[in-house]
Amino acid sequence: MSGKFKPLHGKLLSIRTAKIKFAIKMAIGLAIAIIGIVAALYVGIWVMLIGGIAEIINTLQHSPINGREVAIGICRVIFCEMAGLIAYVGIVIGSLLDR
Repeated sequence: MSGKFKPLHGKLLSIRTAKIKFAIKMAIGLAIAIIGIVAALYVGIWVMLIGGIAEIINTLQHSPINGREVAIGICRVIFCEMAGLIAYVGIVIGSLLDR
């Protein structure tokens, strides 16, 4: 009887470790994607949009108005949507780790 049956313990262990490795890769990929989205929201809204508006207001309050600083503030407000690239990169890297 013992010659007919092969032990399955090694195969079951390798299947479990493969499932665990896949779950860890999925969790890391999801974490990277979430970090990318949060970083994009921070950069896009706080740094670029609100920071650009604050820079324009601060520049216009001073008596010698500096046109360069006003232009930089306007560009920050206009290009705040480019922070979506940060989210895109985070999602792509996160999805590549899921494979």
